[in-house]
Amino acid sequence: NAFGTPHRLNRRSICSSNRRAPMMSYYGRDFEWETQDFENTKYVVNFGANPMEAYQGGLYMMHRLRESQNTKGTKMVTFEVRPSATASVAEEYHPVMPGTDGAVAFAMIHVILRENLHDEKFWNRWANYSLVELRTLVKDYTPAWAEKHSGVPAKDIERIAIEFAQAAPACTTMSNRGSAKHYNGVQSDRAIRMLDVLVGNV
Repeated sequence: NAFGTPHRLNRRSICSSNRRAPMMSYYGRDFEWETQDFENTKYVVNFGANPMEAYQGGLYMMHRLRESQNTKGTKMVTFEVRPSATASVAEEYHPVMPGTDGAVAFAMIHVILRENLHDEKFWNRWANYSLVELRTLVKDYTPAWAEKHSGVPAKDIERIAIEFAQAAPACTTMSNRGSAKHYNGVQSDRAIRMLDVLVGNV
């Protein structure tokens, strides 16, 4: 009230709302911490999540992820601004410019649609946005465009997008502070969540 606004400034608003809003926009609930089925996952794309160091509920996630990597050969690709402990146990680590995770995710969406690797039946059943509109939206978000913003080589973005989609539905994304704690973090995480819906792995 002192600021003349009905909006609240509290722990949640400066902590995890950037993570909760995308979850709510896709799944109708404000989950903050995902519940990936690592036991049945072959391919993980990680955008700034760091369960090996610091992650609410990270111990169970770290255990399940490592178990899947060690016993089932699950591959994890990590995009992160620094070589974190989680990046150190990923099969691939790609340094990314801060706040550009969404650019990489949008470029991956572009590639998946271009290569027709999406799950059209799943999308049409569960999404309320047409694939025609989505294709138009991401037509300029190419891997080359994402490379300019993120620093991640276009050829790697393209390859990872294809590998991710080809592993569907046994694939998943992870994200956290690395992608979300930026001024455009809500939209970055929405792009990351869209990858999961696009390939029908939800």
